[in-house]
Amino acid sequence: MVRQGSVPQEIAPDSTHSYVSGEKNAKVLIVGLSYIPKDINARPRGEDAHFICIRGQAFGVANGVSGWVSEGVDAGEYARELMTHVVLAIEQQSTSCFDLKTILNDAYENTKAKG
Repeated sequence: MVRQGSVPQEIAPDSTHSYVSGEKNAKVLIVGLSYIPKDINARPRGEDAHFICIRGQAFGVANGVSGWVSEGVDAGEYARELMTHVVLAIEQQSTSCFDLKTILNDAYENTKAKG
């Protein structure tokens, strides 16, 4: 369970997760992600972010817009915060079938970083 205000483990780019369904004839999707570190000391984590939410059986990628750098904004901060709020919104759903538009709207409304 993810507490409000914490960064879910699912977002850590160096984390590895596996999920195996006990259902007969279940389909399996294996997701792997990798980041290429930036050579920018102020923003070494780059502009992009992802999440893997095992409980919600979902994953997502946010492509931060690097053009924000000319405005002094770290687009990566926005992308990471947005993905955090997506995971929180998914985990608050009571069913395994969720409305993506609602999830994304909730995450967007709760994201305070510029980007």
